[in-house]
Amino acid sequence: MKPIISYEECMRDSPKFRDALEENHANLDDLEIKLEKVLKNCNLTIDAGKTYLGFQNNLVQSMLQVSMHFKGDPAVSQALNKVANSLQETIKYHSILIDQTSRSVSRSLNNFLKKDLKQVKDSRQHFDKISADLDTALARHAQAPKNSNKNQVDETSNVLIATRSCFRYTALDHLYTISLVQSKKRHEILDPLLSYMHAQSTFFHQGSDLFQDTDPFLKNIGSEVTQLREETNALERELGNRHSVVTSKDLVPMLKSETLNGTRMEGYLFKRTTSPFKTWNRRWFAICSSQLIYRKRTGDREGTIMEQDLKLCSVRPLVDIDRRNCFEVISPTKSHVLQADSEEMFQVWIQAIQDEIGAAMQLMLSSRSSSGQSLASNESPRSNAKDSQNSSHSTTDILAVAGNDRCCDCSAENPEWASINLGITLCIACSGIHRSLGVHVSKVRSLTWDKWDGEVAQVMVSLGNAIVNSIYESKVDTASDLCKPQPDSTQQVRDAWIQAKYVKKLFVDHRWAGDENLLQEAVIIPESGQVDPNWLLSKGAETGQIVWIARALALYADRNTTSGNTQERAPVHLAVLNGSVTLLQYLLLNGAKINTRDAAGKTALLLATELGLPAQVGLLLKNRADQKIADNDGNTPLDVAVKTANADIVSFLRISRLTDEMRETEFGEAGDDTFQEMVRDFLR
Repeated sequence: MKPIISYEECMRDSPKFRDALEENHANLDDLEIKLEKVLKNCNLTIDAGKTYLGFQNNLVQSMLQVSMHFKGDPAVSQALNKVANSLQETIKYHSILIDQTSRSVSRSLNNFLKKDLKQVKDSRQHFDKISADLDTALARHAQAPKNSNKNQVDETSNVLIATRSCFRYTALDHLYTISLVQSKKRHEILDPLLSYMHAQSTFFHQGSDLFQDTDPFLKNIGSEVTQLREETNALERELGNRHSVVTSKDLVPMLKSETLNGTRMEGYLFKRTTSPFKTWNRRWFAICSSQLIYRKRTGDREGTIMEQDLKLCSVRPLVDIDRRNCFEVISPTKSHVLQADSEEMFQVWIQAIQDEIGAAMQLMLSSRSSSGQSLASNESPRSNAKDSQNSSHSTTDILAVAGNDRCCDCSAENPEWASINLGITLCIACSGIHRSLGVHVSKVRSLTWDKWDGEVAQVMVSLGNAIVNSIYESKVDTASDLCKPQPDSTQQVRDAWIQAKYVKKLFVDHRWAGDENLLQEAVIIPESGQVDPNWLLSKGAETGQIVWIARALALYADRNTTSGNTQERAPVHLAVLNGSVTLLQYLLLNGAKINTRDAAGKTALLLATELGLPAQVGLLLKNRADQKIADNDGNTPLDVAVKTANADIVSFLRISRLTDEMRETEFGEAGDDTFQEMVRDFLR
């Protein structure tokens, strides 16, 4: 491309040069106006695109939220997620297109306007100024008179020459600027528009590829939509007969014997409030997992537990009330008045609550008894194996006690027998003599063949040969000429020694050799100056010192003494207060009376019930404690257990009473074994 006009015309500043300048000035002014409009619309397009992308992204996010609504319907949820992901991809493509439009069109055209066309304007202003200066210089030079002095003429001539020279340089520079911009504008405009078209082409190619990939999926969605529409139409046809349900369905719910969520019965009942106005509210009730629960019709997802444990409750019809079909649920601490909608519902609800109470009791019985056994069945091999394993474990613990690896009387190795009330191990020869003493002196059991309860084994572990011999053989060196038997001693030698040791107690030292602090508060017998055995027995039961109890028994203490006790509590009472099952078992093994009453008429069983000690209650019932004995206020253990809402103790007492009643039937022995096993499991 050539300059807009020749240099000669420019140097001559001819009208042709001026016309060319005016024409190009007008041309570039027109271009500037049009480019500014293009740039404005381009920026509006970019802004609108960004706004569109924002709304499009919001649309996609709302679609994803809709998919969360269908999280229980995988087909719809997955389809919505797939559509949303595809739209996310198109948003990415749009974002790239907008970015390329901004960089290729907006920035390039803006640069051309702000730099190149502005340079033409600046050059034009400079040219117009120097052109005006030249015209002024020419006019002054022409106005100089003929008779002017030479200096004045020379001055105007010099100014004219300098101004003309500057004009020509400026005119050439302006010609250069215009010519360059006129040439540059073609590629400066076409290039960004070409880039924009490439960006558009890429955008549509990417979109085409995307939807080619998703085309099978879209067709699949179309098929699913058709199928879903058919299902809706089928549902609409099915629901067309909805009114027939009112007459064809039974309006009285049936009892549910078994459900997945443990709900036996549910439905609406009226509940009388405890407010002074005794208003009635309709609530949805459910019997579930031995609980009575109710909730409001709306806004009460969790519900309210009316009764935590139905085992402690009873139900009865209410006749002395002005409303029909009412019944009362009675718990140890309160009662609830409920009303059914009809006589049929009234009967069904009472039966359901009664069945749940019975089922809860049966569940407690079966959970405490051996797995899979009925009341009349024999023990299974699996149960016997479990008991054998527990017995073996107890035997190991017993033999590990100091001195128990040898016979307590003759020191023979590997003893296989034990005296459970004395807390010692014996060889077979000495065990035979112990049996002849009678169970009131020594209760012999086999370490190998007999079943060992945990509490009996704990008595053995708490004592042992070393401790017992420190009591029963404390005066061997100063005693008569009796010799302690050896493993190979004769029967006569063993018999004489054991009789002297456990029956006559010749080797027991009556002098106190224990804690000096205890001696300061002990009760001393005036005649002998010895510690009172009855006081020592009571103190041992009170403080949990089984060794003191053993020593007191060796000193002929009264097993049922109330020595030094203003409330007339026997050692069994004190052992219960101490909370020790082992002490209680030890006293019972040694002949303590289980039904002894204190000053308030309370037995150890009633006292354990008041204190909420199910382990002690179970042990006492296992040893045939009489639960029918009431205290001075007329309260029996069952009355106290129900008032304190102790479910375990209530269950023990009720099942024990049931077992007592069954002893007179053909299932008596099996029922007793079941209760014994339940207590044994609880004490483990």
